[in-house]
Amino acid sequence: MRNKIIFKGSSYTIGLGLDLELSNRYNDDTWLKSNGVILPKEHTKEDWYNININRWPKKVCEKLGKEEYNLQNLNRLHRCMLSDFMLELSITPTQSLKDVSHIIYEPQGTRFFHNNEQFTPTEMLNKINDSNVPQSEKQLMYDWLDNHDAYIENSFKLMELCIEKHSEIQFLFFYFYEHEYLNKSIKRYPKIGERIVNFTINGETSTSLYPLIKKHKLRVCDTAYCYTHRIDEFGNERWNIGDYVDEHPGVKAQEMIAESIINQITKK
Repeated sequence: MRNKIIFKGSSYTIGLGLDLELSNRYNDDTWLKSNGVILPKEHTKEDWYNININRWPKKVCEKLGKEEYNLQNLNRLHRCMLSDFMLELSITPTQSLKDVSHIIYEPQGTRFFHNNEQFTPTEMLNKINDSNVPQSEKQLMYDWLDNHDAYIENSFKLMELCIEKHSEIQFLFFYFYEHEYLNKSIKRYPKIGERIVNFTINGETSTSLYPLIKKHKLRVCDTAYCYTHRIDEFGNERWNIGDYVDEHPGVKAQEMIAESIINQITKK
């Protein structure tokens, strides 16, 4: 029986940021005044508990009566970087996935991966401009940027190959931001295009999640107490929030993401 779902993605799939909305210390004025909300941060057991039971993959599985697939059982898939997941999946025997009904994958078209780390375009630019970063490291980024179009094309080919090879599994592709940027390329791969998640939030639908949660103020920085209560009635900052804020989906957004994915799964 195919009763398990594989989720493979980055921070939006993991559920990062939910700890800022749900963990006790981020709702405690005394703790916040002493510590502030400085990112990045160390996650506690409480944080991971709040993340794991409130993120959208958990909600999808609960609603559909499915299990989150434990990738530890397929060590190769567990250990591979997100950018290599489809490559590893393409050489994974179909028999190894006999109990998997769905694979929900969060592609990354604008992230550079190296040594099990990932870098956004801004982080890449910072490293390129950092005199302390070795030239050899910078050259890897230059090469990636020079060959970015080929990288994207190869990613699509691998995604389509996996759809064909694991034909008994339903694939969905989850874009948090750059789908519009990739839209022309995706049109050449209809099997991928028809499997991209359409998110609906407050009656508005898009294939890119981030613009929706930003517009409808559903990011962690819009909803978490540690952000919404940091300014007092006189306009003074009650605690420090650092140089940037957490823009991941908040608790309500997680519910809406799950609902959109469930609707896409059950309509077929």
